Amino acid sequence: GKTYAYLVNTYNGVFVYDVTEPTEPRRVAHIILPVGKESPNFRSLKTAWQATRACLLPFEGENEIYSPVGAVALHRGVLYIAGVYNDVFAYPCEKLCERLPFSPVSCFSEGSYYGVPEDNYGISSLRHFAPGGQVFCAVPHRDRLILACGNGGIVVTDRDFNVIFRHKTEYAVQYLQMSGDILYSSETHGGLAVYLVGADGLIVI
Repeated sequence: GKTYAYLVNTYNGVFVYDVTEPTEPRRVAHIILPVGKESPNFRSLKTAWQATRACLLPFEGENEIYSPVGAVALHRGVLYIAGVYNDVFAYPCEKLCERLPFSPVSCFSEGSYYGVPEDNYGISSLRHFAPGGQVFCAVPHRDRLILACGNGGIVVTDRDFNVIFRHKTEYAVQYLQMSGDILYSSETHGGLAVYLVGADGLIVI
């Protein structure tokens, strides 16, 4: 059989590579999630917000954008993609990985948007926590939750979202992974940080 790798590239979507031969990877599919200006979840994105740093996006940003890809999961031959600005999309892998001569497969989807109703779908216990930064990832640790909060650093709460402590980071935190009491933190330009999780704070290792 074939071996495939799925690469998430935020605004550029998901790239699918045939890595059956590891030294000769071949791209076989590219998935983007367009969001049109008529969508209630459309966001006008600036292409440059700092004088010293230009932001290059694969779309013009005024009439249509590509939704960032929040996460992907592969289950029983189906690739599920969570669009930050739209829905969850499902693509059968055998369709994605059909080879076409001279060109990779391109998959486009307009998507849709569903607002959460005022009654929260009848869920009375639904809770929300706003830490002061975007929450990119949450991992459980003992009786606590550890949250990757972008520019807000790392926030540790109890299971009722009461803040136990905050750990300020120099760079935005995007992903966390726990191994025992060791916390691995992906921090954009800062690279990978490693912490020991204590009762009242994080200790840099």
